[in-house]
Amino acid sequence: MEVWEVTRYPTDVPATNNHILAAQSLIEASFQAAARNRWFDFSKGMSDGHK
Repeated sequence: MEVWEVTRYPTDVPATNNHILAAQSLIEASFQAAARNRWFDFSKGMSDGHK
């Protein structure tokens, strides 16, 4: 399994409070989707088309 992280934003610019809140919201929504769809079971996630 590979994980690639790509960003188009410079790393030398500090995040604003809005950026941090948006990131926290995305993480929570992603976690909830994974829990709701049982994707913590990797075979279930793979059968749903995730790689």
